[in-house]
Amino acid sequence: EEWKGLSDSRGECRHEEGLIAWFRGLEERGFVDCFKKANPGAVGRFTCWDQSRNGRFENRGSRIDFIMVGKGVEYLLPPPPTPHPDTASQALIDCTANHLFTRSDGSGIPPPPHTSLSHQYAPPPTITGIIYTPPHYSDHVAITVNLPHPGGGLKVRGDKATVACQPHKAQKSILTMFKRSAGGGGGGGGGAAAKKQKKTDEIVIIE
Repeated sequence: EEWKGLSDSRGECRHEEGLIAWFRGLEERGFVDCFKKANPGAVGRFTCWDQSRNGRFENRGSRIDFIMVGKGVEYLLPPPPTPHPDTASQALIDCTANHLFTRSDGSGIPPPPHTSLSHQYAPPPTITGIIYTPPHYSDHVAITVNLPHPGGGLKVRGDKATVACQPHKAQKSILTMFKRSAGGGGGGGGGAAAKKQKKTDEIVIIE
């Protein structure tokens, strides 16, 4: 019961003491667990289950996925939800799409019935929480946080700190792999016929 309580509140695992200490260190430095802040009374809210034992269908799982924000933006988090029951029975209903998702039959997890697919897109009890995708997709589900725009004209693309956090912007396009090298096909050798290239818009077609 003690460890179940810890899992409900922090998603902790008794075997990972180093990770627990690291997580607590984040909280001590002022980071906030978005889900816990927005859902202070949540019970049985997990993000991962043992698929081989159909753990989701008894809601035996762990909350091991988190979105943490600093104190500077904590005020943007939505208030706790209004009337949505924070009970274990409600958590079981939500994580199984009201018992519509399909159990493993021992040889794999069958695709979910079509009637259950809209459940993952249903309005959540709060805009910060868990998106219960079908178990056929993964043993994990998605988590989300929705922070309203604070205003004030944020420079998302231009400011130096943001640009430094986007190293992928420096990656070359895959199209560069197909462009003719500088010097234009001199001396192929080996008797092999040179491949002709023609360019259509931004796509290089090799014939």
